[in-house]
Amino acid sequence: MEDYALGVRTFAGVADYLTINISSPNTPGLRDLQRREALDDLIARVVEARDEIEPRRPLMLKIAPDLRRKRARGYWSPRRSPAASTA
Repeated sequence: MEDYALGVRTFAGVADYLTINISSPNTPGLRDLQRREALDDLIARVVEARDEIEPRRPLMLKIAPDLRRKRARGYWSPRRSPAASTA
């Protein structure tokens, strides 16, 4: 997860928006980040990293396209993570 935070710190000052991609089926362990607890921790870390550099920079979350719709809807909501922009 620290790699994501480092990437955000590196690019937040120059990017129009930031995308956190956790959908690669060929990257070992990456799909584990789609579990609710891991995802909450990841979002908290990248939001903190973003806020250090550019608090208003939009954050997007790319999840696996093969997730069932019902499960995918639960990934992001303003109540759960108000600092993330969209999923």
